Amino acid sequence: MERPPLRGQCQLVLDLTGVGRPVGELFAEAGLDPIGVTITGGFSWHRERRHDWHVAKSVLVSTTQKFLSSERLVIAKSLPHAGLLKKELRDFRVKISKSGNETYEAREGQHDDLLLSLCCALFVAEHPGRRWQPVGS
Repeated sequence: MERPPLRGQCQLVLDLTGVGRPVGELFAEAGLDPIGVTITGGFSWHRERRHDWHVAKSVLVSTTQKFLSSERLVIAKSLPHAGLLKKELRDFRVKISKSGNETYEAREGQHDDLLLSLCCALFVAEHPGRRWQPVGS
């Protein structure tokens, strides 16, 4: 984050859900000033504090769907974990309960860590009022 090409050109976004909060505190103590995203239920989002955003998983997923369907997001084959990310995208499902509630999750026995990291980053990138400004702006 402190070396080119990243220095001054990006913002660190961390998933603070569950055990992520102590990890986020370590990054903050190191001076990296991350935006923390706590994944919630429901259909909305808000900023709890300047560094702490609470975002419904449904909102994160719909933001990522928008990026993928508009082809604003392309997963480069040369990325070290591109295949795993694509697998997580294929294995991710919405389930609707008998009472009509939606849940978003990977198929049983599968993971969604890379996908949810991507969702958090895309959500923060998409929303106005980001805290960072590229160098020279």
